[in-house]
Amino acid sequence: MTHNTEPRLRRRTVLSAVGASAVAFSTAGCLDGVLGGDTGAHENVVLEIPDNYDDMRERRDEGIVEYPIHGDELPEVSGPDASDCCGEEVVDTAAFIGEKHSVYTFIFTRCPTACPVLTSTLAHAQVDSLEHGYEDEFAFVNITFDPDYDTPDVLIEYSEDRGAAPEEDNWCLLRPETEEEAEEIVQDEFGIWYEYMPEEEREEQGMHPDMAYPHDEAIILANKDGYVERTYFGDQGPSEATLLEDIETLRDRW
Repeated sequence: MTHNTEPRLRRRTVLSAVGASAVAFSTAGCLDGVLGGDTGAHENVVLEIPDNYDDMRERRDEGIVEYPIHGDELPEVSGPDASDCCGEEVVDTAAFIGEKHSVYTFIFTRCPTACPVLTSTLAHAQVDSLEHGYEDEFAFVNITFDPDYDTPDVLIEYSEDRGAAPEEDNWCLLRPETEEEAEEIVQDEFGIWYEYMPEEEREEQGMHPDMAYPHDEAIILANKDGYVERTYFGDQGPSEATLLEDIETLRDRW
């Protein structure tokens, strides 16, 4: 896969930050909650325009930013559902259009840093949906890019350990069948960077031995028309409260 200059620079930034146990990224979503006032970038989105939207839109249109941002169409991808909890054998983002809002994150279960936080944030939102009766309005989708290690049993146990209810229909575990399919879904379609790092290089960089994949940290919130409302990028994703506030606003305005 051919990357532009920024993703390659991003790798060096990520490695340096992880080695120092402090990851710092720019934010593609508004992490200050819903402030009210402005409307979305166009008629297909209902959350406010993020604070840095103009700059992000320019960088996105130039191909510097590869992941979808506020107002973009959600990528159409599909892959096996490791838990078969969505009621189907596959997770298909196109199937949510017209049916459900959806929330996505991208993980590998060996990750000792961001991935447990990202999954826990989705789990918190899923549990809120179950407790407050809107579970049929949302799908919460974890996508692994380490399918060889992340077997269905591993993903289900990992979800449970992070507070999710993987037996429920709105918790989906998209597990590509091969490393190539994982790259196509996560990097090529969603624009979320990751790269395998051999054990020897991890040791040289002073990284945790389980940090096999330095990667972008992101959670994407999309509406049921298939448009991205928020991309929370970096800093281990949004706070649980911020994601719930945006979910509540999306529900209220839909």
